[in-house]
Amino acid sequence: MKVLCVGNGGLVRTAAGFSTHRSMAEFLVGLAREAATVGFCHWVEPDDDPLARTALECTDDFYVVPLEPVSGSLPMRGIRASAALVRLVVAIARVDFVYIYWPGTLAEVACKVCIMLRRPYGLYLRGGDDANVSAISQLLRRATFAFTAGARLLTTARMHCPRVDAVSPMVSIRPHHLERPHDLPLGRVPRLLYVGRIEASKGIPELLEAQRMLAARGIATEVVLVGQCYESSVLPPGAESDPGLRVVGPVTDFDALAEHYRSSDIFVLPSHSEGFPRVLYEAMAFGLPIVTTFVGGIASVLADGQSCLRVEVGNATDLASKLERLCREPTLGLQIATEAQSTLRALMPTWVKSHADQVLAELAEKPKPAG
Repeated sequence: MKVLCVGNGGLVRTAAGFSTHRSMAEFLVGLAREAATVGFCHWVEPDDDPLARTALECTDDFYVVPLEPVSGSLPMRGIRASAALVRLVVAIARVDFVYIYWPGTLAEVACKVCIMLRRPYGLYLRGGDDANVSAISQLLRRATFAFTAGARLLTTARMHCPRVDAVSPMVSIRPHHLERPHDLPLGRVPRLLYVGRIEASKGIPELLEAQRMLAARGIATEVVLVGQCYESSVLPPGAESDPGLRVVGPVTDFDALAEHYRSSDIFVLPSHSEGFPRVLYEAMAFGLPIVTTFVGGIASVLADGQSCLRVEVGNATDLASKLERLCREPTLGLQIATEAQSTLRALMPTWVKSHADQVLAELAEKPKPAG
């Protein structure tokens, strides 16, 4: 079977060919073990993505369909958009099945091309909420199957597509990584860790404002930001010399990333939008108390007041209050970190199949044409 994956971001052109994110590359390699031919289609990133370091080796059984960015003057954008559409249509016409990462404009166009060409397709719903899933109900009804990032969207998605399941998380943690939660150490400034894209939509401005509020209440903290900075405007002037703020940059090696978890005291994720971020699984494994918004599928795994403390999206005051509780009540942090790790221990045995294995199992049944 010939399968085309219209996938996640992070396709970068290099001198040797193309590279992508490690998890995406692992998924494609897993598909290629069983599918006769696997293609990967996505926009080429205009700038180098520091996390897209895994080389894609093109062979007779694996190929890349790069779509050039739509940029330039209005006429040029029209020409480039038309060229990308033609390339996508040709790529879909040449395969037996299309697996599409949702959401995104490219994902929506790919679904409609599949319906037009009567090519069967599957969906991987990575983010958003129930309302967003209902908005694509017609596309879900035509899909052969769908997977969701986390269990939260399962019920809604199953209202529109009978073959829906939660995908196994693409995480590097294993049972031996789990470390015993600990109290906040005495005599040390609490270290607040954030891992992810450094930009406003991830709640970085709220985190830094909450740190300032804590300082006004007599609580000094250190904020450690691990990730690529996509919006330098979210960082305060002179951030590089601020002793209470450390911007580490992207960390691609898991062992190096693990050291940041081990040396921190509280994990903070004030994001405005997610699917179910793997960094939460990592924080659970390393025994950190978690303060997070409940966007995407987070509520399907974590419980407010039990395995985490929930904060309102965009509310720095609420974030400061929850962080203050943990700083002043170290036993509370130990309690919720222990409960979060118990939740993780119960989940890990269910991660038997990889994402690729799950897709291949669905493809073993004859896919129906879209339309």
